[in-house]
Amino acid sequence: MSSACHHFFSHWTTEEERQTITAALDQALQTGDSVGVYIALAQLTQPCDARRSLAARTTRTDIDGAHDPE
Repeated sequence: MSSACHHFFSHWTTEEERQTITAALDQALQTGDSVGVYIALAQLTQPCDARRSLAARTTRTDIDGAHDPE
Protein backbone atom coordinates (compact mmCIF):
# COMPACT_ATOMS: atom_id res chain seq x y z
CA MET A 1 0.00 0.00 0.00
CA SER A 2 1.42 3.35 -1.02
CA SER A 3 -0.33 5.44 1.61
CA ALA A 4 1.31 7.94 3.90
CA CYS A 5 -0.32 6.26 6.90
CA HIS A 6 2.20 4.99 9.44
CA HIS A 7 -0.16 2.94 11.63
CA PHE A 8 0.61 -0.77 12.13
CA PHE A 9 -2.28 -1.60 9.76
CA SER A 10 -2.08 1.14 7.13
CA HIS A 11 -5.31 3.01 6.44
CA TRP A 12 -6.35 3.81 2.89
CA THR A 13 -5.70 7.26 1.49
CA THR A 14 -6.90 6.78 -2.09
CA GLU A 15 -10.11 5.36 -3.51
CA GLU A 16 -8.12 2.58 -5.20
CA GLU A 17 -6.63 1.55 -1.85
CA ARG A 18 -10.08 1.60 -0.22
CA GLN A 19 -11.46 -0.64 -2.97
CA THR A 20 -8.53 -3.06 -2.58
CA ILE A 21 -9.08 -3.32 1.17
CA THR A 22 -12.83 -3.73 0.71
CA ALA A 23 -12.21 -6.58 -1.75
CA ALA A 24 -9.84 -8.19 0.77
CA LEU A 25 -12.53 -7.87 3.45
CA ASP A 26 -15.10 -9.51 1.17
CA GLN A 27 -12.68 -12.35 0.44
CA ALA A 28 -11.91 -12.85 4.12
CA LEU A 29 -15.62 -12.95 4.97
CA GLN A 30 -16.30 -15.49 2.21
CA THR A 31 -13.48 -17.79 3.31
CA GLY A 32 -13.98 -17.44 7.07
CA ASP A 33 -10.59 -15.79 7.57
CA SER A 34 -11.13 -14.05 10.91
CA VAL A 35 -7.62 -12.54 10.95
CA GLY A 36 -8.14 -11.14 7.45
CA VAL A 37 -11.46 -9.63 8.55
CA TYR A 38 -9.76 -8.04 11.56
CA ILE A 39 -6.94 -6.56 9.48
CA ALA A 40 -9.25 -5.21 6.75
CA LEU A 41 -11.57 -3.64 9.33
CA ALA A 42 -8.59 -2.05 11.08
CA GLN A 43 -7.48 -0.57 7.75
CA LEU A 44 -10.96 0.78 6.98
CA THR A 45 -11.49 2.26 10.45
CA GLN A 46 -11.24 6.02 10.72
CA PRO A 47 -10.06 8.60 11.53
CA CYS A 48 -6.52 8.62 10.19
CA ASP A 49 -4.36 11.72 10.00
CA ALA A 50 -2.88 10.54 6.67
CA ARG A 51 -6.29 10.91 4.98
CA ARG A 52 -6.81 14.33 6.51
CA SER A 53 -3.36 15.38 5.36
CA LEU A 54 -4.06 14.12 1.84
CA ALA A 55 -7.40 15.93 1.80
CA ALA A 56 -5.68 19.18 2.68
CA ARG A 57 -3.32 18.74 -0.28
CA THR A 58 -5.97 17.86 -2.88
CA THR A 59 -8.86 19.68 -4.47
CA ARG A 60 -11.30 16.99 -3.40
CA THR A 61 -12.86 18.13 -0.14
CA ASP A 62 -13.64 14.78 1.46
CA ILE A 63 -11.30 11.79 1.23
CA ASP A 64 -13.27 9.88 3.89
CA GLY A 65 -16.23 9.42 1.57
CA ALA A 66 -18.84 11.11 3.76
CA HIS A 67 -19.55 13.59 0.99
CA ASP A 68 -18.50 13.12 -2.61
CA PRO A 69 -18.97 16.37 -4.53
CA GLU A 70 -18.79 14.58 -7.90
